Amino acid sequence: MNNSSSQASDAKPGNKPVRAIFGGTFNPVHKGHTGAIEILDAEIGFKSVHFVLSARPPHKGDVTASVDQRFTMLELALADYTHFYADDTEMLRPTVSYTMDTVNTFKARFPRSKLVIVIGSDSLLRLHTWYQIDDWIDKIDWVVLARPGYDTQQLAHFQNRLVHTASEFRASEGGSIWIYPGSNFDVSSTELRRCLRASPKLTDAQHEYLDTHMAPQVRQYIQSKSLYTL
Repeated sequence: MNNSSSQASDAKPGNKPVRAIFGGTFNPVHKGHTGAIEILDAEIGFKSVHFVLSARPPHKGDVTASVDQRFTMLELALADYTHFYADDTEMLRPTVSYTMDTVNTFKARFPRSKLVIVIGSDSLLRLHTWYQIDDWIDKIDWVVLARPGYDTQQLAHFQNRLVHTASEFRASEGGSIWIYPGSNFDVSSTELRRCLRASPKLTDAQHEYLDTHMAPQVRQYIQSKSLYTL
């Protein structure tokens, strides 16, 4: 499905659908992204999942595909999902993309929903550095996707916010952090870009890595635009 920034607010007062915000540069989007959300969706049952493209992320360096190209890849990757949306909320913002602003936008858009933000373990360990985080952390609940190489047991901040079961998480009205163990996908956008830069002289191992971790329609688009090549 495509851009969801024009989605209507929830109609029934008392109804609490759960909607997820999953932000990233998606450079490029891969099956680790979609696969992790599929598993989490099966656990929680999201009304909608909004893959919010970080157009001007403050914590990332330069990217190697344009904003429009990354959004097109995101649309292609999500085309077969009924309630996963490529979301242009941050693309429409002319300034640096702070998550706080995105959360406020979604709170206004879906005032009767339970909002969940999905981040990776690497982001959790930097969460205390996010812009004005203490002012808005309670506005939303948090799911952390476990990633190889990140020891979330060493989390120095927000320990008192951790919940450990799906039922605890569902009962939260904001500010809870659930480190979800079922999404340990070892997929790297950096490694995908490294393989793509080797095109067309890919090794068998590089072909297999791309075939395993990238949707074919996304790979075809990359090839058609000669993205990530030297």
